[in-house]
Amino acid sequence: PHPAAPLAPSPLIRDLQSRRVSPIPGLSARTDGLVVHANTVDGTSLIMQRYRGTIGTAYNDPPYNTDASEILYKNGYRSSSWCTLIEPVIESCHELLSDKGILCTTIDDQQVIELTTIVKQVFGEDGMLGTVAVRSNPSGRITLRGMAQCHEYAIFCSKSSEGRLQKLPRT
Repeated sequence: PHPAAPLAPSPLIRDLQSRRVSPIPGLSARTDGLVVHANTVDGTSLIMQRYRGTIGTAYNDPPYNTDASEILYKNGYRSSSWCTLIEPVIESCHELLSDKGILCTTIDDQQVIELTTIVKQVFGEDGMLGTVAVRSNPSGRITLRGMAQCHEYAIFCSKSSEGRLQKLPRT
């Protein structure tokens, strides 16, 4: 089959892309990837036909679902509603990945169990590569219950046994 022609962005999308990436000088010349900045479900739906099964690495940053966050997401979902919101995103990421593709999705303590469960359901137990605690705020972010969280989690998974993580230098 012939690859589909690239999607032609609307003038509104071109304007948004221009404003998003213009502060990064020479971005196109320095990368060979594709950056999609969109609501995740809408964004993956737009690129699904063209890129299904071809993406090498995907990063998903869902709403952390905590009212302690200063991020302007809607927060405070019931866990079941949050899971209903997130599951199609993880399924779309799975469809977009190549056989060697890796997904990294991040979350904090509020929904880590639910997100891990969804990722395991979609990618299978064998697709789970591991979870890394990432120090995100050394002084801590005060939660609603008074704990100062200084970490979040990066969950790594692969579509098949062909997906491998490379070692990173210690920092």
